[in-house]
Amino acid sequence: EGDIMKRSVRLLSLLLGVCMILTMTSCQLGERKKPKKNKTYEVFFIGNSYTYCNDLPAIFKSIAEEDGYEVNITSVLSGGYTLTSFANPEDPKGQEVKAAFESKEFDFVIIQEQSQRPVLDPAKFFEGARSIVKMVRKNGAVPIFYSTWGRREGEASLNQLMWTNESMTWDLAASY
Repeated sequence: EGDIMKRSVRLLSLLLGVCMILTMTSCQLGERKKPKKNKTYEVFFIGNSYTYCNDLPAIFKSIAEEDGYEVNITSVLSGGYTLTSFANPEDPKGQEVKAAFESKEFDFVIIQEQSQRPVLDPAKFFEGARSIVKMVRKNGAVPIFYSTWGRREGEASLNQLMWTNESMTWDLAASY
């Protein structure tokens, strides 16, 4: 089971890296540009335990650098946090997000919502997403949403919500 999780995380990271590199080929105005390997990209990760427990920022950096891209990573991560909290300037993590945006210009911001919120409370998900995207665009960066996956079979929340791993994954994909 641990090997399957590690392979899943590696695959997800690889896909995230490929998506990031593909995103680098387009500017915000939709013009096609070849990614520059002589530029240092500033990438900001905002998310919770799905991002930090798997150390996706470090995995992403490794994949990008293996492909010849220079990447600096900034992260504000905290277990169970929602985008609404990350966008709240009165919340301690929201203050960290605000400070990060004020301290540098980012090229890309990878955004991850709490794992169940997009399905269970879509209005709050979209409220938080709009708030974060507004901050991202004000900074001049490109927002990239990173959807999580269904929880492991047997977890209490799956049973309580009458989900399976597969149905939760599909519901999350539809919400994004």
